[in-house]
Amino acid sequence: MKNTRNLLLIFTLIFSYITANATSKNDWETYYENSEVKIEQKKITCDYSSTAQQEIIVFRFENLTQNKLSVEFFTNLWYNHVSSKQSLEESRINIELNAREIIEANCENKNEVFYIFSNFTINGYSEGYNKLTKFELKDLKINYEK
Repeated sequence: MKNTRNLLLIFTLIFSYITANATSKNDWETYYENSEVKIEQKKITCDYSSTAQQEIIVFRFENLTQNKLSVEFFTNLWYNHVSSKQSLEESRINIELNAREIIEANCENKNEVFYIFSNFTINGYSEGYNKLTKFELKDLKINYEK
């Protein structure tokens, strides 16, 4: 009876671990998709110091074609429901993708791939800083490399 209970406990723990990992890998939301490119987003929390964590929006860009291409867009950001005043050049983003390539931002590579700062958190609670309330990727253009 004790062995059965131990086996059941081990099975439950393994199942919970597998389910949690499967869920965390599939929590991307599609932001934009057509026959050429797919852009997905998700909110993550990155722990960079002992005092506060950063909540950021990360993106995954997938080239659905057999050609090298670039995805160009401008960002519009609202913090505390007020539009941020970015110049066109500051808000212009260009992502280059090889054929069938997928690039994805995370806490470790966020400066190499596009991301948006959302908020500072302490112990999982939002702090009184400017908090991202809305964002848009505008004037999206797909350019094929020659």
